[in-house]
Amino acid sequence: MSSKTVIPPLVKAKPTLYKSTDPLLKRLRLEDPYGRPIDTIAKDFEGKELVIFFIGSAYGDPALKPLHHDLIDIAHRHHKYISVIYCSADLSPSKAEAVVHNKPYLRMTMLDKSDFAPLVPIGTDGDKEIARMEKEEGIGPSMRDEAFVSGAEYEGGEWKLQLEREEDENTYERPLSRAALTMLTDSLGTPSLAVYHIPTHRFLVKNVRKSAFRPNVIDSNIEKWRKGMSTGLTWNDIWTTARFPIILAIIAILYQLAVLILGAEYNVIPQLFAKIEEMRG
Repeated sequence: MSSKTVIPPLVKAKPTLYKSTDPLLKRLRLEDPYGRPIDTIAKDFEGKELVIFFIGSAYGDPALKPLHHDLIDIAHRHHKYISVIYCSADLSPSKAEAVVHNKPYLRMTMLDKSDFAPLVPIGTDGDKEIARMEKEEGIGPSMRDEAFVSGAEYEGGEWKLQLEREEDENTYERPLSRAALTMLTDSLGTPSLAVYHIPTHRFLVKNVRKSAFRPNVIDSNIEKWRKGMSTGLTWNDIWTTARFPIILAIIAILYQLAVLILGAEYNVIPQLFAKIEEMRG
């Protein structure tokens, strides 16, 4: 069961922050594409059917331009029933801002004291570096003094979330930190993508391949996701990732068939190696 806690005064003054019957949405603390806090969760997700969670980081992000292009297109074309939420695995808000700047993504707040390991340069005092980041980059404080669920709590089994059911919209629950969300979505690294179906309150698919959001397949996938259907590896995915081994395997099979049907004299590979050895000699 999820842990309940005393409602912080700043949250008590704005209950629309968590008033939702969806067990996941009510535990998210989000900002709009301009970095402004979202305080009316039910209103902002009214009519929404799907949430695409994008767990990312500044490291390696320039190589993800095609993925950003695809997600931006989805956020614009399907804004009535899909939201894209970016969850940063970075420690620094400035690095996260560089990734989401001018993109129509909602964002999980950085003010959650998320327990990602800080990247401290070799030879640097870790405590001093973290203190500097707290002072200069705003790391440390949590939004509205809320006690966010940490990744360590989720991983250690101290806190659990039961999905696939509705909850009392008036009940306050501790919000999820970014680290806890990465655990919930079984993220193996960045980028990691997951699709959440609001009507059934469950994840349809986790660790979705980037190719699932390409223009030639996304409309078909969205149609399935809106119906609550999961999607897995497609033949297109298999061909994209393994086309060279597949081609070599097909050539090898055809070669063996030719030798079997036409005779041993067509088994030219041993003859070729023999000639190579003869030339070396």
